[in-house]
Amino acid sequence: MRAFLRSLFPLLLLVASCGNSTTTPDAATPDSAASVDAITSASADMTRANVPIDMTVVTAPVDMTASGPSPDATDVCSSQQTFFGKAIQQTSVNMPMPTATSGGSIVQGTYFLTASTIYQGGAAPVMDLAYAAIKGSTVDYGEQFGAATGTSQTVRIFAISGKTLTSTIVCGGKGTFTYGLDTTATTFTTYDDTLKTVNVWTKQ
Repeated sequence: MRAFLRSLFPLLLLVASCGNSTTTPDAATPDSAASVDAITSASADMTRANVPIDMTVVTAPVDMTASGPSPDATDVCSSQQTFFGKAIQQTSVNMPMPTATSGGSIVQGTYFLTASTIYQGGAAPVMDLAYAAIKGSTVDYGEQFGAATGTSQTVRIFAISGKTLTSTIVCGGKGTFTYGLDTTATTFTTYDDTLKTVNVWTKQ
């Protein structure tokens, strides 16, 4: 009998252990829910923090039209006139090349080349025929130089700064030229240091 009871003792311990086992109290559930809410809230905050900043105001292109558009070469080129003018004989002098003294602005109108003087270091004088029709900052320029049988016509945009005239061809060729400049109400004089030539233009 005593041996039988001894054999039942481990079985009784197992039943007692099973009967006393408990699950995690429901009281822990609110803590878990609170943790989930905290994580969700943090994620929401991080989402708001990662919303891209609207940079359209900063990166919008600047409107530069207020500074004035560039001349329309198409309109300028269509204004070329029929070639005209009066031929003159260039002269040469054995003197150093002079420089401009007064500068000034050029009165709009049509000018003929009326005098052309070549100084030390320049080429031999020839017959020259040239006109310059000036409107605003545009020059319709034509020339027949020396023994050439053809004529050269270009349209140029010019700018004056002090005693310097800068002229850029926009039709009929390419190139930018810089001259010394003197002006009166009816004439302007250009000083070409490259060709050692001083040209006088008279308003018609």
